Amino acid sequence: ATPSRSAAGGPARQARGAMPGLVRGAPPPANHARSPFEERYPRTPRRSILGRGSYGVVFPVVVQGAPKRRYVAKEIRLASASAARQREMLLEGELLRSLSHPNIVGCIDALLLDSSLYIVMEFASGGDLAQKIRAQRELDERLPERTVMRVFVQVAAALGYVHARKILHRDIKPANLFVFGPSSLDASVVKLGDFGLGKMFDGSTFETQTVVGSPLYFSPEVCKGKPYGRKSDVWSLGVVLYELVSLSVPFPAKSVIAAAVMICRSDPAALPAEYSCKLKDLAGRLLQKDPRARPAIATALQEP
Repeated sequence: ATPSRSAAGGPARQARGAMPGLVRGAPPPANHARSPFEERYPRTPRRSILGRGSYGVVFPVVVQGAPKRRYVAKEIRLASASAARQREMLLEGELLRSLSHPNIVGCIDALLLDSSLYIVMEFASGGDLAQKIRAQRELDERLPERTVMRVFVQVAAALGYVHARKILHRDIKPANLFVFGPSSLDASVVKLGDFGLGKMFDGSTFETQTVVGSPLYFSPEVCKGKPYGRKSDVWSLGVVLYELVSLSVPFPAKSVIAAAVMICRSDPAALPAEYSCKLKDLAGRLLQKDPRARPAIATALQEP
């Protein structure tokens, strides 16, 4: 599989409950001086590091006067990133602060201090959807259809909210879908996060041509270098739905080129027989090669 892009800047092994792409690290030294950010958002008493990547770290923080939830801060050191990557990181903070939806990871604050960007957000105690899918695959146990559709409706609702605000996410995948609450997907809330590749439009045009995202979730139009819009996110949502059902991506490939060829030319394997025709039809329509044949997200929400 293609390595996922790290939320802190590079491919890395994921830690439970951390942001995508970050690996567990050691706590800072006891004599670590408080930064200007920590004066505003103190670290938790254990001062643990939940994850570490090439551009920064994620650590738990205390949010004074906020609801009794757990929060984390993602610190991104801008000086070590390219100019393009810096723009992506700053955009993520801007986008997250502008969004408020029950199925989007809540952002408390985003600050630029001492050449670092700090994004303070809800902590996903249940990890992410990629971990859930991997666990089911290791158990060789498929998810019930009601669970699949429960997750799908939540993700589609978040995506519909984002699209209505002229924002493309451009990196819809299980590793960017976070699980809040009980470990069971039947009782937890799934939220869309990681808007580091998101794009906001301020005019009537709602298309772009920049190739970004995760290759296994690319739409055919992205693979071909053509302009793309909302329907590209809809394709990626279809890949997630297919993966929830089959526990594997519809177009498995070991390279970007191989993935692009399969996505553009091949049909996915049939979904397991035990799932309803309605679900299979929905997945098939989301994965139409021609973006004009795919339903809008509002229409897809009416399907379940």
